[in-house]
Amino acid sequence: MAPLPIPSEITGERRRRISQTYTHLHNELDKDMEALRADYRRTHYFSARAIQGALKMVDEIEQGKRAVLHKLQQEEMDNHLTSKLITTSVVEHVG
Repeated sequence: MAPLPIPSEITGERRRRISQTYTHLHNELDKDMEALRADYRRTHYFSARAIQGALKMVDEIEQGKRAVLHKLQQEEMDNHLTSKLITTSVVEHVG
């Protein structure tokens, strides 16, 4: 902390009080600045965590979509095979 440039004509008790007040205000400012830095770090951390959480949710949704699509494709394939089997059975039975 740089010393406060108090004019030389201010002396004694008044000079001491001014210096003491300056030191007190400077210390309070340091505390406030550290609190602001901590708030910023905390906000940045939680913002990053929120973004990570959102990205994870998007990934899970995409995985779910792929699983549903795979299941639908599998069902379509099963339906096609069943239809083909029925057609073959009917043709063999009729033919």
